Amino acid sequence: MTYLTRAQLRREASVGALMPILMPNSSGKPTGHHLVWSLYADSKERRRDFLYREADNGKFYVLSARPPSDSPLFDIASRPFEPKLKAGDRLSFQLRANPVVRRKRDDGKTIKVDAVMHALLSVPAGQERRKARMRIAREVTEVWLRRLGETSGYQLSDLALEGYRQERLRRPGTPSVQFGVVDVVGTLTVTEPAVFLARLQEGFGAARAWGCGLMLIRRA
Repeated sequence: MTYLTRAQLRREASVGALMPILMPNSSGKPTGHHLVWSLYADSKERRRDFLYREADNGKFYVLSARPPSDSPLFDIASRPFEPKLKAGDRLSFQLRANPVVRRKRDDGKTIKVDAVMHALLSVPAGQERRKARMRIAREVTEVWLRRLGETSGYQLSDLALEGYRQERLRRPGTPSVQFGVVDVVGTLTVTEPAVFLARLQEGFGAARAWGCGLMLIRRA
């Protein structure tokens, strides 16, 4: 069973007093990650089995393999995620993702690299790169999603880029982590329903622990 959950930070004064701690404005603090984990961390050994997306005003959407725990911080609405899909269905989608591609290093090892950042390296640094940034982000994301669809049970119809930014996460005792995030909307056609549903549950791209990879769908 898979569950889709909307979790909204409560608005009463007791929670509001904690908002500067729960949702600080300073960048580099993975607070959303920890807040969502609080709904699913029932043991120290538990591995992440959910995807999430942070929306505005303390709202989170979560796709998980089990229902969330009750929380004094959140108002929670959760239901089984059981879309009835067939080949040929057209869906609208929203996706926040970190597109990645595989590249071989000088030592012969194959690694995943951020697809947008990798493409931007071919553009001279400075004003020219800044001007090309959004165009390249859209082009790279479209190519990436089309190729992914070939093995993920869908065919991409159209795509619009809503934003691209770089995130830097700082955690005590470890080097900072930087990755690119695209926000896109579009439409797709389902070609293999079971394969597509499996991809939805697995997620798209990298940085899934940090709020990327969850595709939200509805019928077009």
